[in-house]
Amino acid sequence: NTSVQGKLRKLLQALDELTPEEEILIDIKKDEAIDREFKESYRLDKKTKEVNKELELACFRSIAAFLNTQGGTLYVGVSNNMELIGLNDEIRKLHKGSNDKFLLFFQNMLCNYSFVHHN
Repeated sequence: NTSVQGKLRKLLQALDELTPEEEILIDIKKDEAIDREFKESYRLDKKTKEVNKELELACFRSIAAFLNTQGGTLYVGVSNNMELIGLNDEIRKLHKGSNDKFLLFFQNMLCNYSFVHHN
């Protein structure tokens, strides 16, 4: 019983030491669920290397679904098989390599999408 408690204590200590990045990786490894969705890209079609508005719309649909239910997490830059792809290609091609420009664009699109589709 003492060894079980010791192992449990070590496990809890290890969990307290996880970085935010490690917590995200653990969450991703749980796979998609009703409150966790993966999208490979926000707008850049990986095959054509061009903007695909349907990809963008799919992201906003997931966000809307989370807002209309118990919430959830959308991981953009993660494939359906839990592979970390990232957004580097998209940011480089569509936002001149600037993370800030990408985030500002995303925020503006989210505000515009919410206003146009829900008011």
